[in-house]
Amino acid sequence: MSEYKLKGLPKQISNLAQIYQLISFIDSAISEKRSVEAANKAGIKAKITKIELPEMMQYFFEDSIEWNHLSELKKQLEGIISSSPTVTLTLSGIPSNKFKTKMVSWLRTINPFVLVEIIVDESIIGGVILKTDKKRIDLSISSVLLGNKDSIKGILNNV
Repeated sequence: MSEYKLKGLPKQISNLAQIYQLISFIDSAISEKRSVEAANKAGIKAKITKIELPEMMQYFFEDSIEWNHLSELKKQLEGIISSSPTVTLTLSGIPSNKFKTKMVSWLRTINPFVLVEIIVDESIIGGVILKTDKKRIDLSISSVLLGNKDSIKGILNNV
């Protein structure tokens, strides 16, 4: 029996909701296995020939999966929920999947377990606001415009 060790989160798994979905899948699979084992003990022939992995789970397991891997993965995912940093990105519009994947990949070069939440707020006009528990970086167009009111007034007065 080999040990399963999570080295980082796949870029396709980016937020808490997805982590909770994975844990729910693991719980269902383990529950099904226990039901089959109980049926077998009661003399009812039942078996699970293989574990059907939803697409999100396939990012964790390349070839084969063992039952103990699921339990180990669940423990590690629960640890991620309680200890991983979360970066909230506020954008002016709904990002493409390609953009989300690039942002998550870039943030994961800093921390392989960072979770990313995306908020859409059209009032920022463009750019991004990055927020963690400890810091907020506002790179939005609206903050640049509001921060330069006097310069903009001067430009408009000379038009």
